[in-house]
Amino acid sequence: MAKRRPSGDGMVRKKEDGSWEGRVVIGYDEKNLPKTKNVLAKTKSECVEKLKQLQEQYAPPKSDKIKLEMPFGEWMDFWYQTYIKSGLRPATQNTYESTIYQHIIPQLGKIPLCQLTQKDLQQFYAHLKKEGRLVRTEQFGKGLSDRMVRMCHAKCRAALDQAMQENLIRTNPAVGCKLPPKRSPEMQVLSLQELQLLNELPDLKGREAILKVHGKKVKVDESVDYNEIARATNGASGAELANIINEAAIAAVKDNRKVVYQRDMEEAIETVIAGYQRKNAVVSPRDKLTVSYHECGHALVAAKLKNSAPVQKITIIPRTSGALGYTMQVDEEERLLMTREQILDKITTFCGGRAAEQLIFGRITSGASNDIEQATKLARAMITRLGMSDTFGMMALETQSGQYLSGDSNLVCSDQTAARIDVEVKQIIANCYEQAYQILSDNKEKLHETAKVLLEKETITGMEFMAILAPNQLPSAETEKAEEKPEEKPDDSADDVEVK
Repeated sequence: MAKRRPSGDGMVRKKEDGSWEGRVVIGYDEKNLPKTKNVLAKTKSECVEKLKQLQEQYAPPKSDKIKLEMPFGEWMDFWYQTYIKSGLRPATQNTYESTIYQHIIPQLGKIPLCQLTQKDLQQFYAHLKKEGRLVRTEQFGKGLSDRMVRMCHAKCRAALDQAMQENLIRTNPAVGCKLPPKRSPEMQVLSLQELQLLNELPDLKGREAILKVHGKKVKVDESVDYNEIARATNGASGAELANIINEAAIAAVKDNRKVVYQRDMEEAIETVIAGYQRKNAVVSPRDKLTVSYHECGHALVAAKLKNSAPVQKITIIPRTSGALGYTMQVDEEERLLMTREQILDKITTFCGGRAAEQLIFGRITSGASNDIEQATKLARAMITRLGMSDTFGMMALETQSGQYLSGDSNLVCSDQTAARIDVEVKQIIANCYEQAYQILSDNKEKLHETAKVLLEKETITGMEFMAILAPNQLPSAETEKAEEKPEEKPDDSADDVEVK
């Protein structure tokens, strides 16, 4: 079957003999075959000119029915009958007519065309999604499918585009109109990862047990601490834990070893979380210095806060996930609940990277994009879902749909309240940023010292970081040996005496 073209929309092509041919589809016959008119010319410009004349000849005539104050329903009917219907097949005509005359015109038909707003359209789409179905409601529910809602939107937008060409309206309210979510979670086809998320994630004991089960399949050294690995993988699923064991075994094989050690497990955690190391990645010295101070800013702020998790590792080695560096924090114990102070300290830690850039270089970069996203998400959750706002108190201002799927959230408040929420979210983040900036300003020398070491080594552990931050609080290995020797000598001499 020939490809369908809208009426009045022409095409130009060069023939084998060198001449040019233009064609316009003016409609369709009873067998749904296109009716066309052709023009011939020696050059392309002549063909285009003749084609324009042919298009004007078969273009729909302008009607006296067009008025500035005409209702939207009358315009939809005129638009369909004049511009659209003649170029449609009968089956497609039925679809258009059912959409326009059964849904659009009954709901929006009385609104004047020049007064139709984006809010009117959004309310109309929400109504269709909720209770727009006219038949078979017992079988399919009251709401229309996403496909039908978007078909209505497409027709409204096309009709309003034509109204703009006729100078009936200045802007198209359908452009940028927010449509309802594509598919309700109940009707979504679950992927393998989504099905996995439907099961509850294992706790600390569960993760440790899962690691031990998968660890039996490979040769693991006796010094491997499964509990430490389990604490570092909070929120990991069973598949991710199995992948950690697998990655650790791969790392051991790459190092020509038959046994998996603790360092292989730790590297495997980072591989699963952030991807493989990109050791050959080319990072300019300027960017490397910026990333070094950025990550040290996170670590230093976290170390100075009371309710923050200890720093486990700081690295500026790029990863395949796109991260140029990261700071790993591991809680000393499993946390199921978070206090308001803990959340605020977490937001403050997120702000540490950007604050370090501003303090040291006097400029900011795009490296804090993920930090900003996470901080905003936490601050908004404090106000809308966790009841930690002094202004709104214990009010539920947001609901989550599809917790295990898309995780979409919808505000259940007025536009004025939503604006106040935005102001309060901004204020929380601003206060946390000021606190992070002040901490880094008070410890600027330590920030320089830590960044210098990190720039040289590229990776430092939590113990090395704390040794730089507070060297007097962490005893060195030599000091520990010196302290142990005096205690051992009396015991040895006493044992010798008893033997004699």
